[in-house]
Amino acid sequence: MNRVTVVGNGGSGKTTLSKQLAATLDLPLYHMDRIIWQPNWGRTPEDEVRAIIAAILPQERWLIDGLGPLWSVETRMKAADLTILLDYPLDHCKEWALRRTEEWRGKVRDDAPEGCSFGDKEEVLIPLLERVDREYLPRIREWAEELSNRVVWLRSPEEMPHLLERLGSDGTLEPKPQ
Repeated sequence: MNRVTVVGNGGSGKTTLSKQLAATLDLPLYHMDRIIWQPNWGRTPEDEVRAIIAAILPQERWLIDGLGPLWSVETRMKAADLTILLDYPLDHCKEWALRRTEEWRGKVRDDAPEGCSFGDKEEVLIPLLERVDREYLPRIREWAEELSNRVVWLRSPEEMPHLLERLGSDGTLEPKPQ
């Protein structure tokens, strides 16, 4: 497991899990929010995003967390040794995302560029989560099916601790308990 990507809707816990995995596996961690956004919610031009992703993927070791453009999700999933898909119910993602928004209001997380407080974008949050659920996740699920031997698909937050328990010290995943 040298190349890992973690994908899922907002509020699913991608960044929290990614930080834990990157530390455990000693992988360089790249956040899509830092790639697609510039300070104060400026959008990184598409050609720059493509160049950044193209520079990361050939590296021997990486962990990329987040969504970003749909093409980037497909590209990362195909290049990864392991994709972790956090495919939780929309209501759960909304609840967690709203909690995160309140917790981080006026503050910037370390996975976001300067001046990008999640609390500043509350009015677009729920429509964005609904759009990801409606437009992105069906396609991501198709890719997960195609790449099933390299995908860990978590369908509820209760499965997360089991994933971390299955992670071996050498970076391998033990088989899922029956």
